[in-house]
Amino acid sequence: MNETPIDTGAAVLVSALPLDKLRRTIATRCLDRLARPWDEMVQWLVAYKKQHRHLTLEPMGPRRCL
Repeated sequence: MNETPIDTGAAVLVSALPLDKLRRTIATRCLDRLARPWDEMVQWLVAYKKQHRHLTLEPMGPRRCL
């Protein structure tokens, strides 16, 4: 099989990046993406409690969004 420059580059990248580091990097990025919506919902709940003085929320229906 002939190696093209893209094949060579991919091989270098894979050999230079240990699997455990790749896993940690992916996990960190996933957590970063989840943290933002979570923080926004917490801020929404804080504002709701400030306005209504309670956190008793109605159950959400299948298509209802906060």
